[in-house]
Amino acid sequence: MPGHSPPSRRALPPVSASLPPLPAAPPSGQVIAGDSLVVRYLNLVKFPHTLFALPFALVGVVAASRVAPVTPRLVALVVVAFTAARWVGVGANMIADRRWDALNPRNRQRELPRGALTVAQAARSVVVAALVFLAAAAAINPLCAWLAPVALAWVAVYGLTKRVTWWPHLWLGLGLAIAPVGGWLAVVGAWSTPWWTLCAIALAVTAWVGGFDILYALPDEGFDRAHGLRSAVVRLGVPGRCGSRARCTRRWCRCSRSSASGRGSARSGSWAWPWRRGCSRTSTRWCAPTTCRGWTRRSSG
Repeated sequence: MPGHSPPSRRALPPVSASLPPLPAAPPSGQVIAGDSLVVRYLNLVKFPHTLFALPFALVGVVAASRVAPVTPRLVALVVVAFTAARWVGVGANMIADRRWDALNPRNRQRELPRGALTVAQAARSVVVAALVFLAAAAAINPLCAWLAPVALAWVAVYGLTKRVTWWPHLWLGLGLAIAPVGGWLAVVGAWSTPWWTLCAIALAVTAWVGGFDILYALPDEGFDRAHGLRSAVVRLGVPGRCGSRARCTRRWCRCSRSSASGRGSARSGSWAWPWRRGCSRTSTRWCAPTTCRGWTRRSSG
């Protein structure tokens, strides 16, 4: 943005023991009720969200089932691999952001800032999840075993991207876009034919997740700007943020239509129309608001 200077970084103070005591996090859609060690580990990585993100991996399995058989064992391995990879990504992000979370009123109830888990406990859980992911990938097929370290490294460093780029949302989107590609490779053991099918699905997931992560970053605009953290919301400011989200969502709509149209596949007619209809409705409902005022009206309605 012309004339816009990046926010200066401030030295990050250590988490102080003088912070006021915080009550236990209330049950919500992001946490599981209870205070046992297992529950605290699950809440560390927002485990309920795994159920909502899992379809990203399973869509690759379902698409690949048209060209190769799918067994219950394979589906179980894909679910285990995805769950473990997400644990690594979210857990590493919580560790990297723990000091900012302790200063951010919106995130103080997370397990590390409020002292429900130690950093060592969180780090051990991330290491165990990484080993589980690598073992599951190796049990699927050799190609997944070779690519697993690359995918693991990508999701593990997401928590650091707000220090180096204005678009951590797209990094997160690409991290989740690995899931449908991995699901396909787990079943077929090779890239898709035609080649652009997986590319379109991955681009659609990237745009969809990136757009919604921009929305998720809106409440933290002031905090991120004050502490030198980067995001599209901080970089573009109030007028640009909803437009960025709308562009990402429209990109998802176009990519979903393209991948659902099945160009180059004679057998696509039986399953493409629900995708096209869903994308049409999504375009009408979500892609329309291109200004903050329009988005506010739709959100409140």
